[in-house]
Amino acid sequence: MEDKKQISIITDEADKTQDTAKTIAGIIESLPENRYFASIVNAENFSATDLQPAVIFFIGCETPKPASFSKVDELFEHINFAGRSCGIFAQEGKALEYLTKIVNNTEASVSALPLEEKTEAGLKAWIEGVIERCRL
Repeated sequence: MEDKKQISIITDEADKTQDTAKTIAGIIESLPENRYFASIVNAENFSATDLQPAVIFFIGCETPKPASFSKVDELFEHINFAGRSCGIFAQEGKALEYLTKIVNNTEASVSALPLEEKTEAGLKAWIEGVIERCRL
């Protein structure tokens, strides 16, 4: 039997972002294929080793450039995630723009959660789309 692959979820400290991350993790772990496990990392405690084993990652914040993202910003300027896919999520458009900018530097395949998407079915479809884009 094949080992499960890691999906990392990086978030700021905002309650809404943390809640979305927990929902994403729950959906990932309940997918019928059962090929992945989710790991949630607070950006304040983030290090490069948190993403090294991840084949897919999600990243979310409530506002653009939160102070807790300083390590994330720095690392994403110097790392290449070609072949990996990334889902970004935020509570507002400017935060999505910020996340898109920093993740685009990594060459990961990026998919943003539409701001208006609030249903679990819509969230699940988006997550499955992010997973399908992974080339690892």
